[in-house]
Amino acid sequence: MNLSSFYNQVKEDHAKALKELRVNRQLPNYRDYKSIKAVSSNGLTVFLYSNLGNATVETKYYIKDDDKRSVTRFKIFNNTIMILNSNIYKPFELTMYIKGFNWLSRTTFRHLNMIFNTYDLSNRVYTSKKISYLDNQEITLDKEVYPVAIA
Repeated sequence: MNLSSFYNQVKEDHAKALKELRVNRQLPNYRDYKSIKAVSSNGLTVFLYSNLGNATVETKYYIKDDDKRSVTRFKIFNNTIMILNSNIYKPFELTMYIKGFNWLSRTTFRHLNMIFNTYDLSNRVYTSKKISYLDNQEITLDKEVYPVAIA
């Protein structure tokens, strides 16, 4: 698997595993999925883990919640760059995290844009004249959290 197909495969595998958890109440077997490397549970949550190189995706599904909540964290070099919250009442809420100048790298922007493409969002992160932007909004270190999409 390469990076261009990684996020699409993760989206598909994690969604399928969550559906199996919500409907069948059965812990998924990681061998049934291309991108899922590990599955664990402590009775309150189920944890799905996928990685490719320095890119990591972790999904935590809350078993006991009435709204069937799940939180997916997208990480690069163990730094969270995006969080996806979802439940049965709202499909998803995507939030981007920029916590320092080391987040404003070409590698981070490449991964963020791939995640935007995976979720069919028109958002883009780019740099122009040494200033970073999310669409046309300047990214500053005064603000760490940037809501991207709510569906």
